[in-house]
Amino acid sequence: MRNAQSTARFATITAPGNIWVVSSINGDAQRLRQIHAGIDARLTRQDTVIYLGNYYGPHPKVLETVQELIKFRKHFLSQPRTFADQIIYLRGQREDMWEKLLQLQFSTNPKEALSFMVENDIGTVLDAYGSSVDEALERLRLSLVELTHYTLRLRSNIRMNPGHYEFMSLFKRAAMTADQKLLFVHAGLDPSLPMDRQGDNFWWGHRDFVAMERQYEGFRRIIAGHSAYKEGLQQYPVATILDNGSGIDGTLMAACMDANGNVLDLIEA
Repeated sequence: MRNAQSTARFATITAPGNIWVVSSINGDAQRLRQIHAGIDARLTRQDTVIYLGNYYGPHPKVLETVQELIKFRKHFLSQPRTFADQIIYLRGQREDMWEKLLQLQFSTNPKEALSFMVENDIGTVLDAYGSSVDEALERLRLSLVELTHYTLRLRSNIRMNPGHYEFMSLFKRAAMTADQKLLFVHAGLDPSLPMDRQGDNFWWGHRDFVAMERQYEGFRRIIAGHSAYKEGLQQYPVATILDNGSGIDGTLMAACMDANGNVLDLIEA
């Protein structure tokens, strides 16, 4: 019997195989389908698949992307002796904004929070789930009660798509191998802070991340799936970044890594 368990906030990778790492998808369902086909052709039952966040746009195929992720999860878990903790989803910038929008009535400054989300293209997610930026702004202007009703309706709209609401419950802040050699994050971290104090650094990054030259809390390598520069696979002394601009103007990437973080294979679509 395997000892593998994920905590409420962090996932632990204990499967003895390789680790397939998928960069920011950004709502590009077509590229994701191609990546899934490539991974599926190479997978063994001991491998782990980890998605490094940013599922909800800005590419408009948001619903199709989530549906493809759910479909592949079902396929993956249907294989003999495959466990749920071998397929992991990290929370990214897009998921951070979307979850906060669904709780906008509890924000200390809802207007400022929504403005930030609109500037960062949250409109594609609203459109996908039967709303719009204009409607969100209008509800915000009316009253807190109307805003509460609005976010409740958004949640109802999500539930109309089978599996989509449950999918949101799978997001983790970060993931690590059981031997603590590798740490997986969405965008980076602040090297000066411990894991439990990183907060938004996991999904919004930190200026000192790529400059790290020493191990962080014993981890030999930290792998991130989002970069503002979107230059593909980038290797630094401690950090590895995998992001080539999928869903914006580039390709989606998936890397196969061994237990030490060495890249064994790379798929690009």
